[in-house]
Amino acid sequence: QQAHPNIVRAIDSGLDEQRMPWLLSEFVAGGDLQSALRGLDLLPPAVVVPLVLAILSGLEHLHAHRIIHRDLKPANILLTGPLPGRAGATGLPVPKISDLGLALCYGAAGGTRLTRPGDRFGTPMFMAPEQIRDARHAREPADLYAVGVMLYYLLTDHYTFPMPAWAQTGFAAAPGPESIQSSYAELDAVQRDRGSSQAARVDPLQLILESDPVPVRQRNPLLGESLAAVVDQAVRKDPAARFGSASAFRIALSAVQ
Repeated sequence: QQAHPNIVRAIDSGLDEQRMPWLLSEFVAGGDLQSALRGLDLLPPAVVVPLVLAILSGLEHLHAHRIIHRDLKPANILLTGPLPGRAGATGLPVPKISDLGLALCYGAAGGTRLTRPGDRFGTPMFMAPEQIRDARHAREPADLYAVGVMLYYLLTDHYTFPMPAWAQTGFAAAPGPESIQSSYAELDAVQRDRGSSQAARVDPLQLILESDPVPVRQRNPLLGESLAAVVDQAVRKDPAARFGSASAFRIALSAVQ
């Protein structure tokens, strides 16, 4: 496939002497978006929107080739340089979608999955409800939801659903999405050790399935109504209520710049 400027380019691949697969990809100097956010104040829409538009452009390319990423999150977005506000920043870096390790190519081999059966795929905070229920059949709307959550997160420094106060500590100190799930497990263990039979575990997956997304302007009242409408549509629980494609999402977001 032709390289896309918003997807990390694979250079070569193969098997080593122990028959373990390896992949050589391009070097992206700015590191990942999740790390780049640490210690920064909330990014303005003038920075966030172009970044997400570029991510949607890359996603549009993947979907055109019938590839579903299934693990889109800031940690899997690499940047060509520092974000505005960082030393050495000279403009907006180019974001590149990386880590296609959970990708599903449903156009190949009669729809065969490229990952092992029985696994739960994705990162909790960015997983669409339908992906939580059935990762095997996750399709384009699940990726669009994940980008919507990224957009929401970048504009508010919060996730889309209500979370305990200890988990909402901001870009500077907040645990990454992967560690939040393990933190819930640790909290559950503490409750069990204390004999608190009434204290049920707070499960991020359960929150996604059972809670409605918090309207984005409740998190950041300074956002314009048009931008907020796009964000809120992108993170709706019902796949049919979201944007119909990466292209439709990108066009709607472009209109509110």
